[in-house]
Amino acid sequence: MLGYDSAKSDQTLVYVLTLGVVEAYRSLGIASSLIREIIKYASSIPTCGAVYLPVISYNNPAINLYKKMSFKCVRRLHGFYLINGQHYDSFLFLYYVNGGQSPCSP
Repeated sequence: MLGYDSAKSDQTLVYVLTLGVVEAYRSLGIASSLIREIIKYASSIPTCGAVYLPVISYNNPAINLYKKMSFKCVRRLHGFYLINGQHYDSFLFLYYVNGGQSPCSP
């Protein structure tokens, strides 16, 4: 699931709520293809500066995939997920498009 919101500023961000591939179809390039399509979609929105998404801290295959696809891990969000009464951290990943950059950039 993904969406974008530009109501609060002149810059749009595309947020990927969740992305997953059924186990039997993993390692076939499906997730990479989906991510490339998301990046292409975000790039087609002139005001879009980035794609961002959270990844649960123990999902190493997803973390490695996003890093391989040039996403940057910009923050650890403590207790972001609550699953079966247990809190888990999340990493926030960002991929800049259309010349987007961190608000902390010079």
